[in-house]
Amino acid sequence: MINNNINNLIQDLKKTCLKKIIRLVSFDENVSHNIKTQYKNKPFCNYSTISQLMEKISGLSIFPESNLFFYFFILLKQKKCILSNTFHYYSTWAYNILKDFQILDFNLTNIKNFFSYTISIEKINIWNTNTYNTQSNLLKENILFWQEIKKYYYYLNTELLKIKKGYTGMIFRQAISQFENYLFNNQEYFLFLIPSNLYFLNECEKKLIQNSIKFNVGSIYYYNKYSKSYHYNVFLKKKKKNNIKIFSGSRDIDQIKIIEQIIHKLIKQGSKIDQIIIILGDSYLIELLSNTLHNLNIPIQTSIEFPLYNLLLHNTFYSILQLIKNKEIYKKFYKKDILRVLSNGYIKKFFLNNNISCIENIHAINDDNYLNIQLVNKYIIDDIKIIFNNYNNIFIWFLQILKIFQTFLSQSVKEHILELQFILKLEKYLTKIIDITNNFNFDIQDLLIIYQNFITNNTIPYPYNNTKGLKIIKFHNNFNLDYLENTIITSFNEGCIPPIMQNYIDKTFLSTELRNKFKIYCIYNNKNNNKYYFQYIQNILNNSNNIFLIYNNEKDEFNSGEKSRFIHQMEINYTFDENTTTKYQVCNNNNENNQQSIIIKKTNYIINRLHKIANSGFSPSSIMLYNKNKLDFYYNKILELNNIKNISFKQKIGNIVHKILEILYSPIKGHLLKLKYIHEMKNHYFDISKRVIYKYKTKDTDTKNIFLLSLVTTYVKNFISWDEKEILNGHKIVIKEIEYTVSTKINQMIMMHYDTVYLKGIIDRIDEYDGITRIIDYKIGVSKVKNLYISSKTIQNIFNTPYYGNIMQLLIYIYLWYKSPIVNSKISPLIAIVAPEKEKNNYISTIYINIFKNKQIIYECYKQKIFPHLTKIISEILDPKMPIIINYINDF
Repeated sequence: MINNNINNLIQDLKKTCLKKIIRLVSFDENVSHNIKTQYKNKPFCNYSTISQLMEKISGLSIFPESNLFFYFFILLKQKKCILSNTFHYYSTWAYNILKDFQILDFNLTNIKNFFSYTISIEKINIWNTNTYNTQSNLLKENILFWQEIKKYYYYLNTELLKIKKGYTGMIFRQAISQFENYLFNNQEYFLFLIPSNLYFLNECEKKLIQNSIKFNVGSIYYYNKYSKSYHYNVFLKKKKKNNIKIFSGSRDIDQIKIIEQIIHKLIKQGSKIDQIIIILGDSYLIELLSNTLHNLNIPIQTSIEFPLYNLLLHNTFYSILQLIKNKEIYKKFYKKDILRVLSNGYIKKFFLNNNISCIENIHAINDDNYLNIQLVNKYIIDDIKIIFNNYNNIFIWFLQILKIFQTFLSQSVKEHILELQFILKLEKYLTKIIDITNNFNFDIQDLLIIYQNFITNNTIPYPYNNTKGLKIIKFHNNFNLDYLENTIITSFNEGCIPPIMQNYIDKTFLSTELRNKFKIYCIYNNKNNNKYYFQYIQNILNNSNNIFLIYNNEKDEFNSGEKSRFIHQMEINYTFDENTTTKYQVCNNNNENNQQSIIIKKTNYIINRLHKIANSGFSPSSIMLYNKNKLDFYYNKILELNNIKNISFKQKIGNIVHKILEILYSPIKGHLLKLKYIHEMKNHYFDISKRVIYKYKTKDTDTKNIFLLSLVTTYVKNFISWDEKEILNGHKIVIKEIEYTVSTKINQMIMMHYDTVYLKGIIDRIDEYDGITRIIDYKIGVSKVKNLYISSKTIQNIFNTPYYGNIMQLLIYIYLWYKSPIVNSKISPLIAIVAPEKEKNNYISTIYINIFKNKQIIYECYKQKIFPHLTKIISEILDPKMPIIINYINDF
């Protein structure tokens, strides 16, 4: 239908534009394949994307963003700019500032006025007499920073123009200034193909279209037109809808199994593979889904690519680089780093031929955690010595390692096609850097930064694409949605559909004030446009014969566990036939045909390690890890490979905020919290935050990183204001403990194999609130509820289900509280989570946990109804006869 409409429009244009070439301009890389092929080679018609057209008009070719980063660095080094003293410091700001250059150019911002205003504001901030010395120094550095950035924005543009290249935003800005010259030399008429009248266009695109229409050389065709007569939150009038089925699952694998069942059923009913389309609400599922379909011999057609950070080989290379980085810091190899590398699956398979004797030899060395190269070479085999030696030229050394891996993997190309594509892309990337930087002397820390950026920002195409296969697209991909026989939509969760608004605070130097002042939009695509997503869903509902919606009903680090607002709206406005439309929870199937398990029997070594853990104490986090991922528990707690994964940015922020709150509140322990204390904390939290961030600084955090400082201070200030509000409302608060470390021996263990088992934890805060004791757990994650209610039926799941991790943590804190030396009687405390409230800026909410319909629970009740579940999970972990079982669905 879309193609027919465009064809009719082109026929009409040919009559009025006799001597002009009609150029079809697409704003979507995923525009229908038929449109491209049908019109691309017609003598009267050309086809190009908006980016290709902008390049043509400007006379500039694109300078890849990844190359631009290193090109800019060399330009600054040549000019001896203070912002490029070290590559490490340069990398803390350059990625973001180059993105900001793009945003400024896309918005056609007046650059002269922008920099003049920004620098003036920073100077005014210094003149403020209320500014503290440390903050004043930071502001002076900000002035110098913006003065340098202004100078080198112009310099970068000048140098790129000399070689007739540009970054995307620069090319778009240049195209607008050259548009009239282009029209003078080219007889063309532009037909702009835009997915929707709600589609977000940046200022350059708007200006180009406006000028084209102004000069009568352009017009717009919308695939879909949004009618203002519909409110975007309303799905038609209430009517019966029998073609929608809604499913829920507790894990990603459950979603995959549902898809598999739906496809089998559709094929059995006579549907063909090319009559099925899967729309991924979360493209992270592509790896699991493609593997499943490939193993079922179902061909697929997709433009979605694999993120490199999902490849296991990435972890291998990261472990190797981390090993060398720590060696350079400590001048010796860290034993755990060596074991992590040698224990890696690829290393064991290709380098060690699954002979683990060298791992055992290294593990048996008990006298030191740090080993010199001579001792390492004594125990490792020759084939693997290149990893530990000859890395003076870090790039050449790493390229040699990549070549070795490539040789091994090439022995079975079909099995390792993704890994080989990854290595090839990484080799080209590193080689290009060497070329651009003229063999600049990078060190291992620089290489690690470069590698992490490469992993984060690159993907590889799916290797088994078949143009006649089952179609898989991302949500809001503007695939031809005119008619869809069978549509399956995954991850139909709030936060995925519609996508949650991205937080740009850690990605841009453009403050909210600057964006508002100069009307700068950081988002130059369709994200966060509810009307657009409403229309997209509406089109699917109207044009699909059968619709299957799947959402994840279990909350975790990445998923809200809440079905999308669109499902709620459908349930209100559609009447579903109970016989044909069902919503059900996927049950775990323990059938051996459907599951494979990794079974780790508890050897003497494991039992001894568990003894040590029991003696040092089980923490809530260790029990949560066991419940969430037993394999990670085995790696981290048994093998003590604690740094397999870096802590997340969110965890890092949480650690810093907790430390700052501890410093601020510790001096007033035992005292009634008064407004004067609040005002003192507000006067000092900025300086304290800066000191703590400096103490915690790592490869990607720096005292000059104003984003991290801004984010941390916002959290801290909001937590302080939460207390201030309670005091102003007349409540009396006495701080009893802050970051209180406590442990206790468990005497009522079911297992008799362990003489001593301890429980330990760090309670964020204990206070008295109007005379009632409260145990407080600070969270920086957004809360969606005001109260939590725990029934007797729920209790049994709390200690063995990851979903209830936060509640389990507080229930353990209650026991530790009862057993702590600061408690004179079995007082019943309140337990609460304190966290930012959803959709309320700078507002902190108190979420009380209500157990058995009561806000407080007495000790005897705790012993009878809660404590047995705690001892049960610890007994399971410690039982020497009970193996560690990790279940996997077949083929994953």
